[in-house]
Amino acid sequence: MLVRMLGIFGVILSSGYLLQGVSFVFTLREVLLRRESYAVVYSFVVMSLDLVFGVSLAIAAVGLLFLQGWAKKMWLLTLSVVAVLHLLIAVLSQLGQGVGTFYLVWTWMVMLAFALSWWILTKRPQNAPSGANGQAALLPPSVPPQ
Repeated sequence: MLVRMLGIFGVILSSGYLLQGVSFVFTLREVLLRRESYAVVYSFVVMSLDLVFGVSLAIAAVGLLFLQGWAKKMWLLTLSVVAVLHLLIAVLSQLGQGVGTFYLVWTWMVMLAFALSWWILTKRPQNAPSGANGQAALLPPSVPPQ
C-alpha cells in the first residue's frame, strides 16, 4: 500500500520536473534568439536535467504502482541523485545570491521524499522468510515423476 502511494507521489513529482523542463525549452528558444552564450548553456543544462529526472521518476513511479522490484531500485537511485543535486545547488547558491523560498521548500520536499522512500522501500516485509529455510520455503514442491 505504501509503495503504491509512493508511486502516486512519484507521478506528481515527476510531472513537476517535466513541466519545468518543457518551460526551459521555451526559455532556451528565447535565449538562442538573443544569442546569450552563458544563458544558453545554463538553460540547456537545466532543461536536460529536468527532462531526464522527470522521465526517470515517471518510469520508476509507474513501476512502483505495479509493485515491480526494478522500480524500487530505480526510484531509490534516481531520487538519491536528485536529492544530492538539490542539496548541492542550494548550498552553492547560498554562497552567492541565494535561492528563493520556493526552491528551498521544493528541496525540503525532495529530502522528505528521499528519507521516506529509503525507509519504506528498504524495510523487510514482516512475514518474509529468511535464510536458507526461507529460500527453500519459496521453492515450489517437487512433482513426483509419472
